[in-house]
Amino acid sequence: MNSKQQPTTRKRLETMADHVEDKREEYKELLIQVQSILGEPSLEQEELKEKLSDTYKQMKEYALFVESIEAFIRKMAKESDQQK
Repeated sequence: MNSKQQPTTRKRLETMADHVEDKREEYKELLIQVQSILGEPSLEQEELKEKLSDTYKQMKEYALFVESIEAFIRKMAKESDQQK
């Protein structure tokens, strides 16, 4: 990779990581909302509570997955910068 491509690659990787980070923050907020709903005493239907609980678990797993993608992209950007 030539020196002109390196800054472009790093910038693109950083942009991708920023986008993933934004999505991760959105999911984090949704997780908080779902968790709040699960804690409400007004939920009387056990089936609804179970579905919300399953949804919460899936969203939490997805958030962790997205976080790992973000970390990988940032690592690649840093390595790209160090190869100058």
